[in-house]
Order: sequence, then C-alpha cells, then structure tokens
Amino acid sequence: MKSSQRTHPGWREERMAMATGSDVLMQCLQEVRELQQQVQEGEERSAQQLTLVKEDVGELQKNVKTLAENVSTLADNADKTRLSHERYFNKIGRMLNMLAEQQLNTQGTMDDHERRLRMLEKR
Repeated sequence: MKSSQRTHPGWREERMAMATGSDVLMQCLQEVRELQQQVQEGEERSAQQLTLVKEDVGELQKNVKTLAENVSTLADNADKTRLSHERYFNKIGRMLNMLAEQQLNTQGTMDDHERRLRMLEKR
C-alpha cells in the first residue's frame, strides 16, 4: 500500500469495508456451494427413491397380474362347479319325477288290485 493512500482520510474505513465486502462475498459463495451440494445430494436421494418406487411398482404389477390370473382361474372353477351342481340337481329332479310317477303308477295298480279283490269277494 502506498504511503499516500495511508494518509488519505478514511482509508482504514474503506479498507475495512472492502475486506468486509470480500468476506461477505466469499461467505455467500460458500453458502451457494453448500446449497448446490445439498441440492445434488437431494437429487441423488430422490433418484434412488424413484428407482426403489419403480422396482416396487414393477413387483406390484407382477403381483396384480398373478392375482388377476388366480381370480380368473377361481372364477372358471366356480363356474364349472356351478354347472356340475346344476346338472346334478337336474338329474335328481328327473329321478324324483320318475319316482313320483312310479309311485302314482304303483298306487294306481294297488287301487286297481284292491278294486278287483273287492269285486271278487262280492261274488
């Protein structure tokens, strides 16, 4: 520093102001760097989380597909069971109708035999 500058009134204040301004600027730059680092770390964490979410979604998609296939198979089996039961009940219904007809025929035959016996007894 030149001696003429030192003798200038207020040179110390100017020097202090310049030093303080430089310090503030350096501190601001440091804070900006720290913020940039935090942003970068945040982006890395977000990217990692996004990767995990994508993996989870892929796994969930597979599980939903498997569930849909299993539900479809279950529905098919339930439909087959319903059809089997329907055929079974239809068959039982036909057998009951056939038994009812046979009982009516047997009853008619018995009534016929009783009538004939009465006629024979009256003779």
